Amino acid sequence: MSRVLYDADFVKYQAGFASEERSIVVTHKNTLEQHTFKNRTEFWGGKQLEIGGWLADINAERTSPYQKDEWLIEDVQTPKPFKTVELIVDTIIAGVNGRLGCKDYYGYIGKGKSFREDVSTVLQYKGVNRDLKPVHLNYIEQYLLKRHNCKLVTGIEADDACSIDSYAAFLEWKETKHERDRLILVAVDKDAKGTTCHLFNPDKSKLPQTIQGYGKLFKNDNGDWDGYGRVWFFFQCLSGDNCDNYKPVYAAKKFERQDKPIGVAKAVAQLAACTNDKKALQVVVNTYRQWYPEPFKYLSWKGEEMTGTWQSMLQEHWTLAHMLRWPDDKIDVVEVIDKLGIEL
Repeated sequence: MSRVLYDADFVKYQAGFASEERSIVVTHKNTLEQHTFKNRTEFWGGKQLEIGGWLADINAERTSPYQKDEWLIEDVQTPKPFKTVELIVDTIIAGVNGRLGCKDYYGYIGKGKSFREDVSTVLQYKGVNRDLKPVHLNYIEQYLLKRHNCKLVTGIEADDACSIDSYAAFLEWKETKHERDRLILVAVDKDAKGTTCHLFNPDKSKLPQTIQGYGKLFKNDNGDWDGYGRVWFFFQCLSGDNCDNYKPVYAAKKFERQDKPIGVAKAVAQLAACTNDKKALQVVVNTYRQWYPEPFKYLSWKGEEMTGTWQSMLQEHWTLAHMLRWPDDKIDVVEVIDKLGIEL
């Protein structure tokens, strides 16, 4: 019987959001008039004052419409009892294990900052303001550690710990093809799609997906880019990740240009047409060279004066996107470029 490995951060947050009720209280700054709504969309509509929402309806009847900045918004979180929280966690894990037909499982939870924050210079890795965090996160974390065979990792992310175990287990399974050696990674984060593993996304998958090799990049039914394998990693090196707050093209605005450089969308379209690592990396290198045609000065997010080049920008974003395959898995981009014979 297969074993199951959880990127338990997703369990922690999924259970956290499910274990509380949320609402907002809005107060008019001058009149102190108050109203309660489920969320901001219910208050001011899908596009602030333009479409739908209570505020738009009220303004349609007023000769002097309310402005958005006339109102104070307070988030309200009403947590459920601890026993209910535990039941939610148990149900999530039992549901996934049941779908996979597995009983042997464990997981990882990330704690604190990872090494990627020190690697990042242009923007602080995961430095953007995050959504309001669930009240019970710490309690859920402790419950996962105590009752669901999860472990804390520091210095790296839970994604890395899962990638390391998945990669090692995949190599063993590839040799034996024994079901007992098959480790199924349960994760919803898009980084996992570039990991060599048997991946199961409980939100999207019916069965585990075997991910290895170059992979494929394509547009899904919603018209968004999707994929798996190494080409998915190359895609992240071009597109970045808003949630993790790294944007490969961001520092290119430092240059004053006569000709407009290639955009992310066009570069990704070129990448999608590639069929192997050499062609894909050539697209990535060509794109970075257009974005960063010469050395440039910039201030890091820490306020330090830095000198950037296309190589340093590619190395930084490569490292931010790369999931570790073993604990000291460090890749020198220049060596990879030389090895594959990329044209410069």
